Amino acid sequence: MREVFWREHMSTNDDGLFCNGTDTCAGGSCIVDSGDPCPGGSCNEITDACLYGDVTGDGVVDLNDILCVLDDFGNPNACTGDGDIFPCGGGDGTIDLNDILAILDAFGGNFAC
Repeated sequence: MREVFWREHMSTNDDGLFCNGTDTCAGGSCIVDSGDPCPGGSCNEITDACLYGDVTGDGVVDLNDILCVLDDFGNPNACTGDGDIFPCGGGDGTIDLNDILAILDAFGGNFAC
C-alpha cells in the first residue's frame, strides 16, 4: 500500500493534498509545500478546488457570505470572515463596492478570480 501511494503521489512531487499547494518531494517525503492555492477563496480538500466568495468558510457561497461582506462594508471586521475579497488574492485592504459586486458575482455562480 505504501509503495502504491509513493508511486502515485511522491514520485510526481505530490503529497496527495491539494490545500497545501504544490510540493517538493525528495528522499521519500514531501518537504516543502507552496502554501494556500486559493488566496481570496476557501480551499476544498475533497474536491481539490478553490471556492471564491466563501467568506464564512462553510463550503458554499450563500446569503450568509453576502451579509458578511455587507456587514464589513459599514463596519470592518464585523463579520467573522474577511469581506475584502476583491481583487482576488486577498483583497486590496478596503471593503468597498467592488467587494459587494464580487460577492454577488460569486453567489450568482461566477467563481472565477
